[in-house]
Amino acid sequence: MTTALYRLASAWKRRGFLRDPAQTKLPLGWNVSGHFEGVRGVAAASAAFLEAAKATGLPVTLNHPNPYAVNLVTLNTDSVEALAQQHGESYFAGRCNIGVWFWETPELPDRLVPCLARFHELWVTSTFCRDAIAPKCPCPVQLLPYPFTPPQPDPRLTRADFALPDDATLFLTAFDYDSNVYRKNPEGTLQAFAQAFADGERGHLAIKTLHAENHPAQAEALRRAATGLPVTFVDRTLTLPEQASLLSLCDAFVSLHRAEGFGLHLLEALALGKPVIATNWSGNTEFLNADNSLPVDFTLKPLEKTLYPYEAGQLWAEPDLEHAARRLRSVYDFHEAAQALGEKARGSIERHRVVHTAAAMRARLEALGLC
Repeated sequence: MTTALYRLASAWKRRGFLRDPAQTKLPLGWNVSGHFEGVRGVAAASAAFLEAAKATGLPVTLNHPNPYAVNLVTLNTDSVEALAQQHGESYFAGRCNIGVWFWETPELPDRLVPCLARFHELWVTSTFCRDAIAPKCPCPVQLLPYPFTPPQPDPRLTRADFALPDDATLFLTAFDYDSNVYRKNPEGTLQAFAQAFADGERGHLAIKTLHAENHPAQAEALRRAATGLPVTFVDRTLTLPEQASLLSLCDAFVSLHRAEGFGLHLLEALALGKPVIATNWSGNTEFLNADNSLPVDFTLKPLEKTLYPYEAGQLWAEPDLEHAARRLRSVYDFHEAAQALGEKARGSIERHRVVHTAAAMRARLEALGLC
């Protein structure tokens, strides 16, 4: 990182920020800021850390005002800047500032470093994120378990409610177009599925999408790629119980992503006892391994062009589609073994329960001299 970036990063420390967060005069509690509308991505993480903050037993306030000693900021970089512009830099002054961050490639871009200087600590939920962020971060980066609440399906819902066949081995993949469709790689999942099954076989792929209306060209291209395949698109917005039900009704969950900061869908699948077929790289390896899932081989390749927010030259994974097809086929051919693997995997979620995250959060406050 350049000297200029270090200079810019350290400038935030001269704007009324506490050098030692233990010097705060405010009562101990959490000011949690984040996007709490929505059911996926950053909104889900914000809601999860809000629940963990409540579970610490300390008082909690949401977004603004921020009367307590600790700001817990569960926002992406651009939203942190918006928070500062909306409420002023005084929002961060006189408090312990902790950021919760996710990042999906092995190196944090220099352009994001100045924003990090507002924080006394960053919390991440995967070793992958820690290793990407820590080398450039001007504050300590701590690894905490994701505060996970297992999904709760609606037992009244059936495959028919999602226009899915009852008599097929059902694979599910899911992604948000706003989260960068190239990173999520649904085209790769389609290609692997097409390789795995011949015409007339009873394999079926459900593709759950979000915000397709924001990316009409990409959505249309994906639908064209699925022409002639036993594929059902579920494009409508689902409630949390509906999402959980869709996941519970599938036989396996598939994610041939090129990069993940964590991979919440994958952890949800484990919690519901579903075999998971996923690229064996990035944040999801925090909880997925060869003992509890069906990892897919990959090759690391640099991005040839910038795909915001990921810059050209950054590395991400290109999953081996032939290997992925064999994984899909193994679920189809050895259904009982696949289901047994899914049941075995349920125990993998235990360390990510909210109570463990809350305990880790209290421990960090103690280490910072706040309690």
